[in-house]
Formats: sequence, C-alpha cells, structure tokens
Amino acid sequence: MSPAQRSALAAEGAVAILEADSTAAELPRLIEAVVIGAAPTLPPQPSVGTRLTDREIQVLELFAQRRALTASSLAAGLGLRTTTVRGHLFRGRRKLAAAGFKCATRGELANALQEIGYSHTDAQWHAAGRW
Repeated sequence: MSPAQRSALAAEGAVAILEADSTAAELPRLIEAVVIGAAPTLPPQPSVGTRLTDREIQVLELFAQRRALTASSLAAGLGLRTTTVRGHLFRGRRKLAAAGFKCATRGELANALQEIGYSHTDAQWHAAGRW
C-alpha cells in the first residue's frame, strides 16, 4: 500500500490498516489492539479525497478508465442526466485542480486519482493477483 493510499484511508477516517499478509489467527488480536488503543493508529490527514463526494469519485473513476466512456454513456449507465454527469466531472476536476493536481486529460485525471489513492495502476492490480 502506497503512502498516498494510507493518507487517503486516514483522511476517510480509517484508524488502522490490517496488512494482507496477516494470518486469520492474528486478525482478532490486531483488531483488539486497535479497539483498546494499544496499537498505533493512522493520524488523520486532510486530503482532496475528503472533499470529493462519493458520486464525484464514481464518475471521475469511470470517466478516467481506458474504455473512454462519454458523459452521455456514463449517464445512461448510472441512470443520470448527461448534464448531471458533466456537473460531477466539472466539480470533481475543479476540486482536484484546486489541490494542485493536473486533470485536464483522461490520463492526467487517472494519474491524479492514483496519486490520492482512489485508483490503482495495472501493475498494482497484477501484483495483487486481481487482474
């Protein structure tokens, strides 16, 4: 997990991260340590991710994919109006740009979403065995 992903999780309210290599026997002890305050917790960090709405994240993610979906095809798939989807894209990009991310093109948008921890590269998916 990248530092950006850790920051994004902390910004969303996560207090700890259970690592993928933890065994089933270790998980209850790790969770208990977090609950009783014996484990170090993630410091809350403000991030652009906390300013994006769930729908903005969803629309930005779908728009930034390699499939090159249009605003109208996204709207049809999500059951929204095209103007609503365009509004989510506009507001989401504006928030990302205000935070210093380049997001004028789909590629830049995809990179920005990866940097703040909402997307994963193909290499990350392959490494996790999910591709």
